[in-house]
Amino acid sequence: MKYTGNICKGCGEAFKDSDDIVVCPECGTPQHRECYNKENRCVCAHLHGEDYAWQGIVNKESPLPETKTETVSCPNCGYENPKGTPVCKQCGMKFTLFGMNVVDAMYEQEKRSTNPNRDIPDYAAPFTLGTGEGFEEKSDPQQTPTADGVQQLLTDVLTGNAQSTADSEGRLNLGGPFPATDEIDGVMTNTVGNFIGSNGMSYISKFKKMQRGKKLSFNFAAFFLGPYWYFYRKLYKAGIVIMTVSLAMSIIVTPFAYDMLEAYEMLLPMLEGGTMTEAQLAEFFAQLTAASVPMAIYFFVSLLFQLVCGFIANPLYKKHVIFHAGNAERMKTKAEAMGYIVKHGGASILIAAAAYFANQLLAMVVSSML
Repeated sequence: MKYTGNICKGCGEAFKDSDDIVVCPECGTPQHRECYNKENRCVCAHLHGEDYAWQGIVNKESPLPETKTETVSCPNCGYENPKGTPVCKQCGMKFTLFGMNVVDAMYEQEKRSTNPNRDIPDYAAPFTLGTGEGFEEKSDPQQTPTADGVQQLLTDVLTGNAQSTADSEGRLNLGGPFPATDEIDGVMTNTVGNFIGSNGMSYISKFKKMQRGKKLSFNFAAFFLGPYWYFYRKLYKAGIVIMTVSLAMSIIVTPFAYDMLEAYEMLLPMLEGGTMTEAQLAEFFAQLTAASVPMAIYFFVSLLFQLVCGFIANPLYKKHVIFHAGNAERMKTKAEAMGYIVKHGGASILIAAAAYFANQLLAMVVSSML
């Protein structure tokens, strides 16, 4: 028997002549062997107790015409792939970007553009600043990429074969989810995003708010991590200054920390069952008080210093990004620009870790000298 043209209840696809089909002996439901093997049972097993019997067309002579599957062309090799395919079956190019099938989106946009009676808005990719942490801005038409922008992003970023374009000022468009006209302080937002790398959308949102005149911007990572966040984002000068100040404050407070430790050591005889004279007790409180006041001042100043690190982080980082990203988009070739971005942009956990161990080593050396 031929079941060609009937629909497999397991995957919803029409049977073809070449399919490996199994038939349930209880209800007569045909299904792909792969669908049956997924659960190791009939796809209609949940209906077996209700006198269920499969109703379909058994074509003993001429098969039903196969349903034509919509196909989309691979931008890289031109192979026609079934719509919804995540990877080109010929060249292996990925069709998905940020969780979206970009090739399918381009195909739908092309269908709409060729329909004279269409009343559907142009496709817009979800590269917008919506709601949620780091996405405080609401999207607007000028920030929403068009299908042409998505196609450029696909060919430029995923295949790496497209030539970079330059605007009237000679600036390279390195590709990305934003329109070429979208800028932050005169630098293309695409270039800014490429330069920032990880967590780029969040920083772009903050930079745009600062561009519109927001005076205060706080960075919690810089508050908690101090100089190590600055090294992580390759703000070397600021990182060295902050680490030096932190180390200097630690050196100043170290003697008072030792005094406080010695004061508590005076209590050991009493804790071990001994006694303390009034003179020893008075000496203990005097030494503890003398050390506690500077230590309290140190903790207060340290907290204040951490707050300063948190408040200056985003403005300093914005200045750093705009300067270097502007340099990158004025390079002669895309290869030079991306090489410059790799050197000066992005984030480096290795540099942050190296700064941490260097700071710990310096602290140990200074402590031993004191």
